Amino acid sequence: MKNVRTAATSVPALVHAVRILRYLALRKSTGVTVIAHDTGISASSCFNILRTLTGQGLIKFNQKTKTYSLGVGVAEIAAGLFGGGTLKAIRPSLDRIASEYGVLLAIWHITIEEHLVLIDRIFPETPARVELQLAQRLPAFAGAVGRSIAAVQPVSDDLLRKRFKEIRWQKPITFDAYRAGVQRTRLDGYAIDEGNLIRGVKSVAVALRGPNGPRLGISAVTFADQVSQPKLKRLGAELYSVVTAYSTRRGWIKR
Repeated sequence: MKNVRTAATSVPALVHAVRILRYLALRKSTGVTVIAHDTGISASSCFNILRTLTGQGLIKFNQKTKTYSLGVGVAEIAAGLFGGGTLKAIRPSLDRIASEYGVLLAIWHITIEEHLVLIDRIFPETPARVELQLAQRLPAFAGAVGRSIAAVQPVSDDLLRKRFKEIRWQKPITFDAYRAGVQRTRLDGYAIDEGNLIRGVKSVAVALRGPNGPRLGISAVTFADQVSQPKLKRLGAELYSVVTAYSTRRGWIKR
């Protein structure tokens, strides 16, 4: 008798689709020829799968560059898988903070490949705001959210330096200044990026800690002149209070 489980997991088109999604999760926009070559899928099959995934919103196609990248559908799935219960529990507090401070709140998932993926956003009711696209990827320790995640882990200077070199800063900072920011985050509970990652955009971020390390990153993003420095610090302290209270209630950390 044929093994039902084996038969159910050997649908070639589905296996190829998953292979393509995993491939794109590690890269930015890529053309169909390169994707087909690197994944070992025939060009015609690869094209048909990409077109189907694009139609389902799991992949997006850039008409100008003729390249493919992960779409918002992947972020929507990730939000339910990695942050569903957590976000539901703290959503009222996050909604209030976004509205009160007039900032975009971005929810980041930490992947096993050492990247951050934007899985959810909470928008303020303001006429002008920063816009971040779902499924956007960052190096693991980039920006304020990356500093907050680095701060809650036992990271050596060598690893921190290696991760720092992977980050593209629009307004470059020195490694010593970056490391000092991580150390300060360990004291304050929140990290601030002064427009270094994206010029003209400030962010303050916290890491929501789980039983085995950081579970999610939450960053408040705003135009540089929209929120004063004292207010940005109060915002960071409020976010830290929200995530710490939640992790403590769950028994993941102790105050």
